[in-house]
Amino acid sequence: MIGLTLLAVLAAIGHHLFYVYLDGKQVSQVKIPQAWVIRVGTAFAYLFKASLVAAVGIAFCQRFWYSARRSSLQIRSLDAMFGVLINPLKFFNADLLLRTKVLFIMAVIAWILPIAAIFSPGAMTGFHRVRSVVISSPATQISMYPVPTLTLDRDIGILQLGTASFFFGGSVGFRRFILSVMSGGEIIPWPSPCGANCTYSVSFQGPALSCVAGDPNGPNVPIVQDNTFYNASSANPGEPDDINGNGPSGLLIALLNTTTPIVHNCTLYDSTYNITVQYNNNLQTVGWETVLDDVVPSSIWQAFNNHIYDATNGTSDGIPVSEWWYRLNEYTIGYAFFDFLYGYLLPEPDGAYTIDTDIVFSNLVNLSAFYDLGLPPDLDVQIESLFANMTISMLGFTQNPIFVGAFGEKSQPAAIYTQVEATVTSDIPRYSYSRLLLWALYGAALAIGLFLNIVGGVALMENGVDGDTSFSQVLVTTRSPDFDQLCAESTHGGYRIAEDLIKTRVRFVTDESELKAKFEIMH
Repeated sequence: MIGLTLLAVLAAIGHHLFYVYLDGKQVSQVKIPQAWVIRVGTAFAYLFKASLVAAVGIAFCQRFWYSARRSSLQIRSLDAMFGVLINPLKFFNADLLLRTKVLFIMAVIAWILPIAAIFSPGAMTGFHRVRSVVISSPATQISMYPVPTLTLDRDIGILQLGTASFFFGGSVGFRRFILSVMSGGEIIPWPSPCGANCTYSVSFQGPALSCVAGDPNGPNVPIVQDNTFYNASSANPGEPDDINGNGPSGLLIALLNTTTPIVHNCTLYDSTYNITVQYNNNLQTVGWETVLDDVVPSSIWQAFNNHIYDATNGTSDGIPVSEWWYRLNEYTIGYAFFDFLYGYLLPEPDGAYTIDTDIVFSNLVNLSAFYDLGLPPDLDVQIESLFANMTISMLGFTQNPIFVGAFGEKSQPAAIYTQVEATVTSDIPRYSYSRLLLWALYGAALAIGLFLNIVGGVALMENGVDGDTSFSQVLVTTRSPDFDQLCAESTHGGYRIAEDLIKTRVRFVTDESELKAKFEIMH
């Protein structure tokens, strides 16, 4: 009994040391295959369970003979006590529950103890079990990857031609693209070039807006009389901005605030974008900042007709055509974006609005109710961010041009791939061992088992002799003429055992004078 309990303790310690060996190691670093890790853990748990249950079974036998000496029990009840450790139906016996309560509890515990063996080796499942679980721990690696960067030094399909092949603003396809960004308000993501979990930073040149406070009394400020709620126009109205193609390089927005208008002056700049792109399970997050360089002049529209369309040998006025394309594309991006903001919103006496601007199609306008149009208090900041989101979203066009533009099939993608360093986070499978959970299960089982060993030991000392449920033990304790007469008609066993026999109460009696111990029928 004690030896088996010590064997259970050694099995628990062995299980613990095996998992300590695995804890924190990468799966690839362990020479033992994962399947054998599970098998070894299961073997330790089985050895623990088998040893402890066997020890409890021996203690149960000592307690059985202890109870048989002190209570008169039906032979039916003795049958239940003999078989309860292997047949749970034997629990349904009144004497077992009422006359031998300790024995009943020991039998229940013997059935429950194997639970520790069921849960403890659950090493690879991740359920609520003690685990030498294979988990994924992040590991980073820095490598070079091709990532998209904006290139504007060629036809990227954003120009539209007007009469006599004059520049006529943004192409239809490009304006649709702008509208998709403006309505959503977010950067349109592109596929990760470096895996599901990675981060990279890259810089490129592109247009950006800078919106500052304007002078309400300055020249060219849009009119906000007659309660005009919003009015936006070119910052350079000295040039026509329609058929002849003289678009603006800036935008003036006037908002009516009580009696004094608020003016935002947004200017188009050639800028440097510094962006950091992070992918977390392929979900993209982009952080960015811009460094403003030079103002994009409003006269740059003429580059198409005077320098690109009529260029010879790839240059015009000594400047490469790629440089003319770069400035013209920046100008076109601003021109097409401003086109959605031009116009006005005019409240009507009945509470409605006269709408003469496409800004209502963007996320800048609150459309919760037609009679309650609203603009954000930081409209200038929101316009800058929306323009940057549009520019960055162009990085998704690495395979095809945004639209077949001014030169038809010669249009090229707006972004090309550039090699940069990317930090790739990968999941390396490791073993992780929960000491607390393993010893909570094993510790509780060992404590109960030790207590039952003490109960069995006390019973053994009281009995004075080791007892078990072997046939020889039963044989020598039931030798008497009374039992022979009682069993005379039931010698075949099974269903032929008489009902009167199994209802007979007996008690194990020790006769000290004759040094005999046997079951006696209680009348």
